[in-house]
Amino acid sequence: ALEYKLTVTKLERDKETPVYKTTNNSENNNQKNENKQIDYYKILVKYQVTGNYLRYMNFRESIANMDKIVHFEKEEIKVMPKKKGIVVADGVLSVIRLP
Repeated sequence: ALEYKLTVTKLERDKETPVYKTTNNSENNNQKNENKQIDYYKILVKYQVTGNYLRYMNFRESIANMDKIVHFEKEEIKVMPKKKGIVVADGVLSVIRLP
């Protein structure tokens, strides 16, 4: 964010959710998650970034081009009415962690 001259006003790690391996067997699909093997964990991260819209979009592109798997789950971009070209982006992204 500093490279793009943006201000990060919030960066919070949220819940970590296990994602289970899928099987085609219908009996296994009815089992409780306790008996299934975990494929990976999905970690949610809440953020708020303030800055120029074009710089924010470049920042998003750099995140999307990272080697890690990063998914934008939710995003809301608000235009600051009194400051021309400045936006506040609130969102949630997810990253993957292997077990």
